Amino acid sequence: MKRAILLGAVMLASCSDATLESHAQLPKLVEALQPFGITPTVADTAVATLAYQAPSLECPHVIRIEVHNEPDLMHEADSVSFLSVGIPSKPNEEGPYVEVQTLYRGFRAERGAQHAGSMSTTEIGPTSPTAGCLPQTWDPIDDAMTLGWPELTGRLTGLGERWTGHRVAGKCNRAACVDPKTGGGGPENHFRTCVTQDWQNSLVGIFEHQGERMALVRGTWTDGHGPVDPSNTTGIWSERFTLINLDHGRPMWSKHRLHHSFPQPTSDKTWAQIDRTWEMQTADTCPGSLASHGWDRDDDVLAGVEEQLAMQANPDAILRATRQKSTAPVSSEAADNGQPYIVPKPDAPAGE
Repeated sequence: MKRAILLGAVMLASCSDATLESHAQLPKLVEALQPFGITPTVADTAVATLAYQAPSLECPHVIRIEVHNEPDLMHEADSVSFLSVGIPSKPNEEGPYVEVQTLYRGFRAERGAQHAGSMSTTEIGPTSPTAGCLPQTWDPIDDAMTLGWPELTGRLTGLGERWTGHRVAGKCNRAACVDPKTGGGGPENHFRTCVTQDWQNSLVGIFEHQGERMALVRGTWTDGHGPVDPSNTTGIWSERFTLINLDHGRPMWSKHRLHHSFPQPTSDKTWAQIDRTWEMQTADTCPGSLASHGWDRDDDVLAGVEEQLAMQANPDAILRATRQKSTAPVSSEAADNGQPYIVPKPDAPAGE
């Protein structure tokens, strides 16, 4: 009898230990979801199947995106944008991928922009190889696909398990080539490897709300000049948390913080390190969204969702009207205005 009691106690202790990581993340998650009126609880499990599901034809997903920079950037003000993801009336379903139709309205595309993409159980795309390191928006749709939809495992995954996510490359590789203290290159820095790591993802919590389960996935990236931590003031690092509704296979909320130590031009015409926050909020009422879980949306959000759904229902008419109104010549200038992100050196005067 005593042996049975002891065995039962050990089993209970092991179940409790299995959810310790979820309990550790709960206070921060509750604080992040407070503006949406959602208070999750820890689920009594240490495993979850991490997989995406495509939106239904009847209910496209609408995302609200907030971007905040501290201090204010010279070439990009804080912004609020909307993005919707739906499927065509006759989607092309070849192999593991489903065709998706993505429309965006906001910063860099005030009148609307459209991308054709694809979605599987593990990812959505196309994605941006530079969204994790650049202090400015490059392509708002590709950036969103990268930050809001981390690459998943597509299988049963345990708490604390880690896996490699999307590639971080392109311009991001340049940060690994320079001296983090001076921002300089040259022969004395040729020993540095000009290749950075991919996103490093991990399952850090499993929660419940209104009978549905949610998984919290943490993603990190660094250019190799220091850890993913506020103490790192010499390099570039990114950290994001994405809450995925497991019952409906969609991200409910995502928040990405990027610290950029290499000085950038700011709105007051000085140069400074940048802390950039990108947040995604599911604003539609489809199953698995913040709104379906009780978010009391204000009039601005409701208006944004309504306009986004109208675009999603008839994108050709919106885009035709946009083309007719556009009279400006096509510019060959880079989307980021050609602004470098590693120079000038931290100790150099502005404009040098």
